[in-house]
Amino acid sequence: MIRQHGEIRAATIAENLYQRYDDPRLEIQEDLRRILYGPHRFLHGRLLESVIHFALTLARMGRSIALVTPNYDDYLYDELVTGITKLQATSSEPSDVPTTSLIVVDDDSALPTEWCSNKGILCVYMHGYVPRAPGTPVGMPILGEADYFGSYRRSLALLKAMFEGRNVLMVGSSVTDGPLVNALLATKQASKDGESLRRVALLPLQGQEWNEAPPSSRDQLARWNSERLTYLNVTPIYPDFYIQSGQFLHEVQRCLKFGDGNSMTEMVSPRRYGSRLVDWWRTWFEDNCRTSGPQAQHHELLNRACGVIREAIGAPLEESLKLEVWVRWRPDSERTLALWASSVGTWPDLHSMRSDQINPDSDYKSVQVFCAGAPLFLDEEKSAQTRWRSYLGVPIWLDRAEGQVPVGVVSLASLKKSASGSVGLHNLAALDMAIDRMRKVGRVIVDGGDPTDALVEG
Repeated sequence: MIRQHGEIRAATIAENLYQRYDDPRLEIQEDLRRILYGPHRFLHGRLLESVIHFALTLARMGRSIALVTPNYDDYLYDELVTGITKLQATSSEPSDVPTTSLIVVDDDSALPTEWCSNKGILCVYMHGYVPRAPGTPVGMPILGEADYFGSYRRSLALLKAMFEGRNVLMVGSSVTDGPLVNALLATKQASKDGESLRRVALLPLQGQEWNEAPPSSRDQLARWNSERLTYLNVTPIYPDFYIQSGQFLHEVQRCLKFGDGNSMTEMVSPRRYGSRLVDWWRTWFEDNCRTSGPQAQHHELLNRACGVIREAIGAPLEESLKLEVWVRWRPDSERTLALWASSVGTWPDLHSMRSDQINPDSDYKSVQVFCAGAPLFLDEEKSAQTRWRSYLGVPIWLDRAEGQVPVGVVSLASLKKSASGSVGLHNLAALDMAIDRMRKVGRVIVDGGDPTDALVEG
């Protein structure tokens, strides 16, 4: 239905089908809650976390922040509350912890009349709010064409009020939605009270509008898009992959935290992203690649972990599974991932490892997962030259006090298709434990630690 009619028209069809119920609004809200907060909650990356850390850092610097979202779920607000709770537990000065307010715009009377005071964060839900906990959701979710066009004027008024005379950062938006574009046009001033205003859009070149174009034309499309955004007084930033959007926000946030932004233009700055990545690589290579022992141990660890995961997800013995880890390889000179260890095989030397350029169009599923920056279920095409048919991949981050760095992917694969095997969305309730276990195994391999921690509960 979506392929035939498009998303918004398909939503209108679905909304009309709900009219058969005595309380269509309640049925829509409850179905949304079940979809939003089922096992899918485990399939998250670090973008949301990076957005919240960035907002909290700015708020602690005395800035007033508004987070505005068209989503219904409470992930944004929940992550914000979690971040504030952690600050409260570690801060010796209560006034250093930002305050927060939640506003759900259900009608014109709910439009915010003023922003939070200094060190405050306003969390605004434009299209209704369906919280995780049982209870009465707030606002009617905007679904179909009637809802969208009926709320157009209200959404435009809200965004104009938010943008007027303020800096704006847009994340996860293609900057094509009608109310958003018109609000940007209506608030184009470049400065306020003599102070320059910045309006920035993060637009990964991995988005659908870019994937449909041949790689050779993407640079030209980006230039044309930049001309359009310049007219809206918006500066575009084009990360190559989805994973880099969250990483970009993390890098800006850590520059604010450490106050070392000016040094980021220096090639030798030890806190630059590239420097941190290369420092990890050199230490990891020295510890793991000088002899064959560590790699053999990692093969064995993955073999044992695969058995633990098999039992947890209820995969029968006749279903062949494999668990493997890909790592960033020679990041000082290459932009590649390499297959470091696997539960089903070994190789005699480093030169026989499979590897590929980091690119979302890669034939290797683990490389695709790395570019996405979040856990993914992927199916292999029928024509592919591989026996493995279904995959679950999870990115691995290296966490350090000076900043996080994505350094690899751990993947679980099955010889069965996702619909008939154990590695598919239909089995996500059982696979949630597997995702946690996969992260632990991956971290042991890229960062050391006790392998036993990756094989036992807790």
